Amino acid sequence: MLSHQIYAYLDQARVPYQRIEATSPYSPSPAGHSSPGHSGLISKTVVLEIDNQLALLVFPANHRVDLKELCRSIRCYSITLPNDARITSSIHDYQRDTITPLGNLYGLDVYLAESLSQQPDITFRAGDQNELVRMPYDQFAKLVEPIIVRYGCLAP
Repeated sequence: MLSHQIYAYLDQARVPYQRIEATSPYSPSPAGHSSPGHSGLISKTVVLEIDNQLALLVFPANHRVDLKELCRSIRCYSITLPNDARITSSIHDYQRDTITPLGNLYGLDVYLAESLSQQPDITFRAGDQNELVRMPYDQFAKLVEPIIVRYGCLAP
């Protein structure tokens, strides 16, 4: 299971994190906000094709993405949503709606909504529908080195 690989990677990197079962009372709400007693927003990760290269975009789960605005923001020529066949050619363990934002596991650049970079923690899928990871944002940033995106991820 992919979540075991993610936890092994985080353990090897010696970064603090918390495992959260999505069915537990500590799991985040589906609206993209943190659960009671926890800081930070829940993130969603999508695979994009930016100038013919796959990349990950991480943004608050309750936001939407404007691809044209995002393209202007990162100064690229084109952004599209690749089909599953294109994604699985590079990310062999890909499952829709469960991808982790740890792009370095796949050799992919990670674009991150600025609003997530301003939170003390980041919470994301652990490659599984039932498991989440919460970790300090500063540790996530050191590990992943995301490219911060100021525009293109719109609040509801």
